[in-house]
Amino acid sequence: MKEIRLDKLIRFLNGNPSYSWVKEGDKIIVNFLPPSIEEAGGQGESNKIYTIVFLIKDDKAILYSCKLTDGKEERDVTEEIDFWLEYVDMN
Repeated sequence: MKEIRLDKLIRFLNGNPSYSWVKEGDKIIVNFLPPSIEEAGGQGESNKIYTIVFLIKDDKAILYSCKLTDGKEERDVTEEIDFWLEYVDMN
């Protein structure tokens, strides 16, 4: 189980307009919309959205799942966001 301090996660999310989040019971659901290819300096559009779910346990947020939705396709990318969690933890 990958976990991060809850206060760090919330502080990071509140300081970044690309993220939206909601607390539902013992879960935090985070949506991240990466910049479109055009915004990132290329051409075209991106319909990608990451949905990351954390379980709240005391003062920790424990990674439960992460799904990438790209148009009509959806895939589990939970094992691919370790770097992101480390980045959030460092900030």
